[in-house]
Amino acid sequence: MGECQQDMHSIASEINEQEGILNTTTYEIYKAIDRNLNVFESDAAGTTITYLGIEFDNLLYLIEKFVGEIEKGKKAFSSDLNKHGCMKHLELAKYFLMMNAFSALYCPSKIYSPHVDLFFVMFRMRYGDVLGDLSKNPDAYSGLFNKKEGEYFNQFIEEIYEMTLQRIFKRKLYARMEAFRRGHSSSKGYLDALFERYARLLVLRIDFGFRTENPQLPHTVGLLDAQEHLSRFLNNKRGKKLYTNLTGYIWRLEYGKEKGYHFHLFFLFDGSKAHKDEYLANEIGADWIRVTSGKGIYHNCNAHKQRYKRLGIGMISHDEEEKRRNLLEVLAYMHKEDQTLREKYTDKTHGWGRGAMPSARALGVGRPRRIGPLN
Repeated sequence: MGECQQDMHSIASEINEQEGILNTTTYEIYKAIDRNLNVFESDAAGTTITYLGIEFDNLLYLIEKFVGEIEKGKKAFSSDLNKHGCMKHLELAKYFLMMNAFSALYCPSKIYSPHVDLFFVMFRMRYGDVLGDLSKNPDAYSGLFNKKEGEYFNQFIEEIYEMTLQRIFKRKLYARMEAFRRGHSSSKGYLDALFERYARLLVLRIDFGFRTENPQLPHTVGLLDAQEHLSRFLNNKRGKKLYTNLTGYIWRLEYGKEKGYHFHLFFLFDGSKAHKDEYLANEIGADWIRVTSGKGIYHNCNAHKQRYKRLGIGMISHDEEEKRRNLLEVLAYMHKEDQTLREKYTDKTHGWGRGAMPSARALGVGRPRRIGPLN
């Protein structure tokens, strides 16, 4: 039996060594979510402070991969025995030892992707008592019916596979795709309208959060309070000289266990009148701190433009197609992340928002653009 267990450990360890474990898009979305929820950055007195939360590098993307492979009909263990008298390992055997780690990621306040949600539902409803206490040996006997643990795992996989064939699961996948399409279309239409109206835009990205003295303790700023702070900030900008040339904004709400509720915001200024994006972003960050009575913190992304391989912030002219696409790509990620992992909102809260579309009259002003809406 020792040979069986040693082989299992070696297979499981391969998972985290494979950089291309998911198709690039899905993998990068989960890594972006991980960074957004578990990497802390704040600016104060000209210094940026960065540290990692204890949940950094979580395993949600492996659950997505696991269920995706089940959906393709892959298996974990064969009833045929190998030369050591153990069940033969198939493609999904590498996930056997990860059930405890996977189950520990569940959070009742989150809405997951259809694949990850299906895993949690099946695990918690049907198999938690057995798979949540594995002996690390698929050939060990466990449970009231004296089955091998590997057989329980096979049964778990088979039931998930059957669920992926159901119409209700397919509808969830379609609903997720449609929600992304609507959100992305709204943001794209908004940006296209602004670039049609203005020859160039000064684009600022600023992250707003809330101060905590001890990241190990729960944040005192709840969901409703966080949204009220943002609403107060957006309403109070009216009449302030700082925002005279502001033409629009887009925001997204997120939550991390240690980071608490926080917002990613894009501010879009008339580039013919507004300049010095780093300075302007710091002033807006300072305004956020004032509006929140000192509870707020911020991070000025424009002060670190060298980090971005595909730059979509700073000054962008309407005919700089590459920069416009880069900005649109970042916003697409935001919407994809929202359909992959997000908080459960109430009737009074929302996950993202934007400013009002330019008026029809305003859209007719100015010279025709050489580059119109992006495809």
